[in-house]
Amino acid sequence: MSARATLLSLPPGLSTGIGYLPHCDPGEAVEFVLRHSPRLPSAPSLPARSRREGMIAQAASGLAGVTIRVDGSIDVDLSLGQIVGVEPRSRQQERALRRAPHREVG
Repeated sequence: MSARATLLSLPPGLSTGIGYLPHCDPGEAVEFVLRHSPRLPSAPSLPARSRREGMIAQAASGLAGVTIRVDGSIDVDLSLGQIVGVEPRSRQQERALRRAPHREVG
């Protein structure tokens, strides 16, 4: 069986989407995107459905040593080595974080 390439021509100025949609239901969001930009659909983000859909949580989710919590906050495992721009927490910050209640969302 031979592979056959298909060329899709996209004209200049063809619109697509980027960013959040206010939907909570992924199926409704996909239907909306396909209805409004069928030739070049986007992958919608749905932060009203889950805080993990936020822009920073989505971007960080594929990084080694990064864990995204249910509430959208991010934990970084600094034991993996130096991460540019991330400063280790002080002991005082660690104690304050342990005392602070964690609220789970969604």
